Amino acid sequence: GYGCDYVSEAIVQQATAAEGQLAYGPRKYKVLLLIAVESLQPQTAQAIQRFLEAGGQVVFVGKEPVRAPGWTDHAARDRAVRDTLAAMKQQHPDRAVLYPEPKPTEAMLEWFKGLQSRLAVEPYVRFDHPVSTVSQVRYCREDTDVFYIANGSLVDSYELNAEFKLPGRTAWLWDPETGERFLYPVSGQANRLRIRLAPTESRLIVFDKEKPQGKTLAPLFVSPQAKAIPGPWNVRLEHVDGSIRSLTLEQLVDFKAARDLKSFAGIIWYETKVRIEDPRRSRALSLGKVHGVSEVILNGQNLGTKWYGDHIYDVSATAKAGENILQV
Repeated sequence: GYGCDYVSEAIVQQATAAEGQLAYGPRKYKVLLLIAVESLQPQTAQAIQRFLEAGGQVVFVGKEPVRAPGWTDHAARDRAVRDTLAAMKQQHPDRAVLYPEPKPTEAMLEWFKGLQSRLAVEPYVRFDHPVSTVSQVRYCREDTDVFYIANGSLVDSYELNAEFKLPGRTAWLWDPETGERFLYPVSGQANRLRIRLAPTESRLIVFDKEKPQGKTLAPLFVSPQAKAIPGPWNVRLEHVDGSIRSLTLEQLVDFKAARDLKSFAGIIWYETKVRIEDPRRSRALSLGKVHGVSEVILNGQNLGTKWYGDHIYDVSATAKAGENILQV
């Protein structure tokens, strides 16, 4: 539930330290982690010492710096670094600490939980069961907090309960593709949200002080009783080398399991006719697992393109009773 940035020695030297924070421009940090750092410029060591004196925390992961970079006047500069580090640990033993690096067999999340407990710094969002492929970034501007939460897994979906350290705010779900925003559905406290992330899907969640009024986004889903679309499928293969091939498939197959198709590279068009008895009961079309970009055309109307998350399309305004022509 934290945010982090990589910073250079120049940034550390130019930053200001006050009230337990290291500030560089609009960015502020409460903790500085030096991961397996063996050398520091003496000026950087002095800047870190000022940060500690202002109430900040410094963690040396795995090892502590013992020298300065370069050969010029190296003995004096190495000694300056060691003396400054020794002063840090003597004057601020509770806030300048050496923490062991992760063991080869240790999961990174478990390692970080131990570090989190040692730091005792309250995160701005807590997840009930964090996973290594879900990450988040927070941006703040005046009375608005923006959270970008992303699932980096290509195959796994996750549902997480998240508690944001923002009581009394209204949560919105923003659609970066259309620019629309919707009230985030909540049950109970407004800062506790249930977040579902399909493979490679992300959420842009914004908290502000506006009144919670407006519409919520009704997510598309496929019923367990959904029917599979039968064949035959007319397939058009537009290879990257410019060649075009057509074939008919009675059933859809995974190309990597077909000897004559597994090496194909290019655009695949699928087309079939679908008979719908009651279009009012046909709201969504799911393509299942798609490893790439998909596009759907129903009865000549383009329903859009998807390249992340669930490849589910809204067909409620396009499906008609009788025969429908579907192109994927």
